[in-house]
Order: sequence, then C-alpha cells, then structure tokens
Amino acid sequence: MKVLLILPCTAVKPYSAAPTWKYVLKKIAPLRAYVELAAIDCITNPKTGKPFGIVHEKEQYLTIRLDERPNPRKLSILIPAVRSKLKLLASRYDYIIAYINVKVYWKALLAVRDEFKITLLPSLYYREENWDVKKSGIGPRGAFYAYVGELVDTLKQKIRV
Repeated sequence: MKVLLILPCTAVKPYSAAPTWKYVLKKIAPLRAYVELAAIDCITNPKTGKPFGIVHEKEQYLTIRLDERPNPRKLSILIPAVRSKLKLLASRYDYIIAYINVKVYWKALLAVRDEFKITLLPSLYYREENWDVKKSGIGPRGAFYAYVGELVDTLKQKIRV
C-alpha cells in the first residue's frame, strides 16, 4: 500500500526541514513506510518558466533558494502544472491525500481531485466560508495543527493499520 501525501510548500527549504512538515512527519511516523510526501508549489521553475506544481520529496532540492508566495492570479497556470506532475506520479500510488491550508493550493487540487481521486483534507475547508477566520473561528495555520488527527485517521483507514 502506497500513499502520496501532498502538503503545502513552505518558505523553509528543503520542505522536510520546515516546522509544519516536521509536525506532520512526527504525527505520521508509524505510517511513514507507506507514505511518500510531495509539496504543492507555485514557485516558477527556472528551466521551464512555469510553476513546479507538485514537488516530490525526492526533488525538494530543486526549490532550495527559490520562493514565491501562493498567488490566486497564478491558479490558471498552477492547475495544469499540478495535473501534469500528477499524471506522472499517480500510477505509483494506491491513494493520494492532500492536507492543505492554503486556499490557492486547495482550489488547484480541487480542480483535479476527481481525475486523480484525491482526498482533500482538512474537511473544514469543504465549506468555502470556512476559509473566513471570522466564520470558522480558526485560521489556516491553526487549522493545519488542529486537524492533523483527521489526516492521521484517514491515512490509517487507507493503509488499514
């Protein structure tokens, strides 16, 4: 059983050194043998001039010393980049799960969710209004930490551990 877990990119590179990724890695440690990580990233690949889209953990060195903030204006070029990379990766995995707290990345993955059978988490964001901190009572960073149990439970169900 193999799962691709997509996490949001971080300002810290490599991603695996970022506090948010370390937090998730600690929480999924007992399941790590079944899980490979990737970042959804809007950084422009200097070689192609297009966003990387998805950066597998084995390729995170490609983004060192590069950074771009998620930008809603890049959504139209991010979606094809994500689709293109997932076409290359999807056949290697039994499941693809995305644990995303960045609205632009959520929307990009939502656009390809059915095509690649992606489980999008946290479920808090299934309701569009929950991106509004005043309505949900929690910001994206807080949600990332608060809902990690949902991610762990979903991984356990998929992996059947």
